[in-house]
Amino acid sequence: MVYSALAGNPGNTSNQYLQGNAIAVNPLGDAYVAAWTYNSGLYASPNGFQRGAPTAPNGYVFELNASGSAIINGTYLGGGANDFVSGIVVDNSSNIYFLGSTYSWDFPTTAYGNLTQYNDVAVYVKLNPQFAAISSVEFGPVSTEAFHGTLDSFGGLWFSGYTVAGFSTTPNVYQPNFGGGNDDGYLIHTNFESLCATSTVEICTLAQSGGNSELIQFAGQAANIEGAKSISLSLDGQQAYTVNAAQFDTLLPVAPGSYTATVTFRAVNANAETSQQTYTVKSSTTCPINPISPSLTICNPLNAAVVKGSVTFNIQANDPNPPKTVYLAVYGKPVATLSNNNGTYTYTMTLAAGLHTTKVHGTNLNHDSLVSTAVFQVSQ
Repeated sequence: MVYSALAGNPGNTSNQYLQGNAIAVNPLGDAYVAAWTYNSGLYASPNGFQRGAPTAPNGYVFELNASGSAIINGTYLGGGANDFVSGIVVDNSSNIYFLGSTYSWDFPTTAYGNLTQYNDVAVYVKLNPQFAAISSVEFGPVSTEAFHGTLDSFGGLWFSGYTVAGFSTTPNVYQPNFGGGNDDGYLIHTNFESLCATSTVEICTLAQSGGNSELIQFAGQAANIEGAKSISLSLDGQQAYTVNAAQFDTLLPVAPGSYTATVTFRAVNANAETSQQTYTVKSSTTCPINPISPSLTICNPLNAAVVKGSVTFNIQANDPNPPKTVYLAVYGKPVATLSNNNGTYTYTMTLAAGLHTTKVHGTNLNHDSLVSTAVFQVSQ
């Protein structure tokens, strides 16, 4: 026996469960373990894709050094419902590839948007050596699972699992249609293609999404994927979105008007890189509600808004069983508890002039944890 080690954080939570499901080893002898856990106090790397556990159980991946004496890196993976990691592979550059499934409506993705059907879909994720995300993708239909993977010679991944009717296939494949019965097997090859071609960092998409002119899709991509620490989006200097990854693809409600979007990329041992683009948002008569259900949307003030005088917060739930109450915070400080009025929550207060970050969160009747944020400016 070379070594035998235990992993966990006894005493952190009432349910300390941590189960390893798969393991891989890099050329240096470091072990990478894919697990799922109820423990919210496990080690997460400073640049880890997801440093906290939103709920339980969550996926969890960690790196153990060659002697088994220390955890080098770790990250959670999941959202507001159950998430599982079932397979893991590592390449010669210590990039990590893992597979699993999610029931979370808010599973953290970086590419190709979010599914509106979140109940039991598959996920595949590629992390760099810092455990920041190179790419994180979920795919379906519902009742799709991913299990076993192997690498190609170009930074891509082959993997398999099972699925049901409605699974998307490419042209000229061996079996293009579902064969009937309960489940069919599938095979996927992904090369983790960038959202756009770039030599530094680039805004790949900045456009209206769906039928609401104030709901904007933003996507950004960095070239230095293996050195990535974080990538963020600012609107007129107000940071609206950030993730420990090399790319992002997200929807944000944005106030009408013209503004400058700035994407900032940070890498290990390198200066920050930026890219800018101007854009004009047309006014809408309806709230740009998050299309994912369940969710909360701060309808007023929207991101990049400029407010004069007092601020009236208006929050809308996209949920058949909305929270009875939600909690409003400004710059991390709780300011009010708001009651449900047919899925709407309102509150008026006075704020000092300057930039403000606000967050609203609540738990619906199905015990789902919902969160929404917005950044805006108050003028004299």
